[in-house]
Amino acid sequence: MRRIALIARREVVAYASVPSFWAALLMGPLLMALAALGAGQLGAVPARPSVTPLAVVAADPALANAAIQALNAAAGLEHRALAVRRTAEPGDAKTTLRLAATPAGGVELQVEGERLSDLTLALLLRDLATAHADLTRVTIAQPPPPPAAADDDAGRFTRFSTTLLLWLVLVGSLGMLLQAIVRERSNRTLESLLAAVRPSEIVLGKLAGIGALSTLVIAVWLAGGALVAASPLGRATPGADLLLRGFGDPAGLVVAGGLFVLAFAMYGSAMIALGALARDVPAAQNLSRPVFGVLLAAFFIAVGQLVGMGGGGLPTLAMFPPFAPFVLILARPGSIGALNATVAVAGMAASTLACMWLAALALKGEAPRLFARRAALQAATAGAAPRGTGSGRR
Repeated sequence: MRRIALIARREVVAYASVPSFWAALLMGPLLMALAALGAGQLGAVPARPSVTPLAVVAADPALANAAIQALNAAAGLEHRALAVRRTAEPGDAKTTLRLAATPAGGVELQVEGERLSDLTLALLLRDLATAHADLTRVTIAQPPPPPAAADDDAGRFTRFSTTLLLWLVLVGSLGMLLQAIVRERSNRTLESLLAAVRPSEIVLGKLAGIGALSTLVIAVWLAGGALVAASPLGRATPGADLLLRGFGDPAGLVVAGGLFVLAFAMYGSAMIALGALARDVPAAQNLSRPVFGVLLAAFFIAVGQLVGMGGGGLPTLAMFPPFAPFVLILARPGSIGALNATVAVAGMAASTLACMWLAALALKGEAPRLFARRAALQAATAGAAPRGTGSGRR
């Protein structure tokens, strides 16, 4: 443990002493504050209200006038524009209000089409009750509320913004890991380090050091987003609230942080293995392209989920460890069962152990020989089959 801590401390000091690291650390909260401010400015621009066609049908003109007066008052308070007709033609109005007097001296209001807001209903009750002095009761019947959407736009945008934040930090962390390994490989420091410690300790030390810095970055970014979301800036307009809604959920932030740690351990181990196989920076960049290609695919999956495409395939993608951490954040709550989520996390853990093992072999220089022995064994097996078959015929 002491050797692992020393290696981790060495990585922390190497990167924490660079001013650009602290600039990146503060960039996340600053960008969130600027984004919330921009959303607030956009939300402050008054949009031109659309005209909503309504129809009021009543045999009693006093009831019709009272209903129209209530509708116009509600529209003014809700910043809407109405076009009210006194006849109901098919397809002419979004909502039709039918008023009829009852024999008991009351009024029945039947709402057809779109439901009315609570404010509109309250004003209708007030104005209809005063339309005639002898009215005893006003009864309003509305259509049933529409079924809840499987996934609303706000939920998709919130999960996408959280995933994008983790994706950005992960890509930057993997670049730091790759540079750390290639730098020590190229200047012969890695050979000296292998003479003093075990390869597994190097892997764990590198992951712990870069992981500590990455955890600090993601913690500051998430905490910054939570502070901006809780501030008046985050609650100023619906646009800012939509942008920062995910950062106001402490439980969701904890889950996202845990998935980031798992993703970093899995991808980081693979990156150490690739960096150990490379001899210089160009070779490391070529070897790491498949990893960043998978990350790019994960980004496009997130974009597809944001625009409402491919949401049904997320439970299947969760079974693939490279995509699991992103999919578990992107998926709509309840769409991935507890068993599938457990299997996905277990798959990430198993993939992490396998990548750590390969990274240790690569640091010792045994990975190429291991694959060469397997290739030679397969070639020998394939070459022995025809000779055995031929001797049998003879």
